Amino acid sequence: GRDVTTNDLTNDFIQAHVPDIKDGEDRIVMKISGLLVKLLCELAPKTYAPYVVLENGKKVLYLLVLRAIYGMLQAALIWYNRFREDLEEHGFVFNAYDGCVANKVVDGQQQTIRFHVDDIMSSHKDPEVNDAFHIWLNEQYGEIGEVKATRGKIHEYLGMTLDFSTPGELVVDMSDYIDRMVEDFSVGLTKKHVAKTPAAPNPFDESEGDDLKDERKEEFQTFTAEGFFACKRARPDIHTAVAVLCTRVREPKESDWEKLIRLMKYLNAMRRDKMRIRADDM
Repeated sequence: GRDVTTNDLTNDFIQAHVPDIKDGEDRIVMKISGLLVKLLCELAPKTYAPYVVLENGKKVLYLLVLRAIYGMLQAALIWYNRFREDLEEHGFVFNAYDGCVANKVVDGQQQTIRFHVDDIMSSHKDPEVNDAFHIWLNEQYGEIGEVKATRGKIHEYLGMTLDFSTPGELVVDMSDYIDRMVEDFSVGLTKKHVAKTPAAPNPFDESEGDDLKDERKEEFQTFTAEGFFACKRARPDIHTAVAVLCTRVREPKESDWEKLIRLMKYLNAMRRDKMRIRADDM
């Protein structure tokens, strides 16, 4: 029965400062070479040119990182700490069991915030509370790019379609997510490539065959992770098959690849059924 809004921040990491480095702590240093060195020196010669060094005849810059940068291992944590601190200063209390959920009582009713990095969902009985929260987000993080909001009963959020259209119900639909998984799989699956179950009769058999190499190993790991994401939300029917695949991601073999193909054939067979599950059934 709440009004729901989803918000998407842009350029979030770069708005988070790297904490001050204390004596003895590691610093985060970026090595820049090639054309980018030339461009930086042209844009700000006084800032960068004095620090260019030569390595094997090539110009190189070593820069101390002052803000979180996408791709940096620490970036997500640095941003999380900043966003959490801002929410707490705004009166939110974080859930003791889930560090990405926070609540605040506004006008006698609970407002709940759920977020994953820069994708934020807010819910409250009063739509104006969500309006005010969207304004606050833009005041805090909208200087580089506007924080966009989606309103209404249906939201595309983290690979899920969340449908609040029916009073008292939440329907979680991942049909589009599964469609994309099947379409992106390198083993081209047609209407003929189907399976009635997500796993063969003996899913726990030991791995056999040669080790998967390079691209195929990476694809195995990617699709296992995507299957894990789906089974924990709207596709519990594939949970056991995915659990087995998760035990094989470090050193997958040919027999494990066949298990993945079996799972993908099952998803291919079921993708048009638009399987949906109510939140209270999960």
